[in-house]
Amino acid sequence: MERPVLPLQKFAWLVRAIRTFHQDPKIKETTGFTAALNRHLEEELKPATINRLESGSADFTIERCMAYEKVLGLDSLDLVDCYVYASRAQGHIPKTSSARVSEAAGAEVELLWRLAENE
Repeated sequence: MERPVLPLQKFAWLVRAIRTFHQDPKIKETTGFTAALNRHLEEELKPATINRLESGSADFTIERCMAYEKVLGLDSLDLVDCYVYASRAQGHIPKTSSARVSEAAGAEVELLWRLAENE
């Protein structure tokens, strides 16, 4: 990806760069990396999916970021923080399979307002 513009494109570029310059040749090679990554995921990814993730054409999730951190030897939440920041900066809700987060409906916002007003 040349000249990523959007925050999530920049995040994908960052992840690709970290893996490309990793000292372990097995990590640099997509097939070996995919096998290592799948040991930390509930879903099974294919090498083509890894390439789409790292080119910005597939979506990362919090779980995928955590698996990347483990395989790449990064500190916990290093990539997760970047992913959440990039998602929010682009106006998206960070994706996760652990929680079903949605925008608040009008009734929910009204309820929160009433609670704040001690009604």
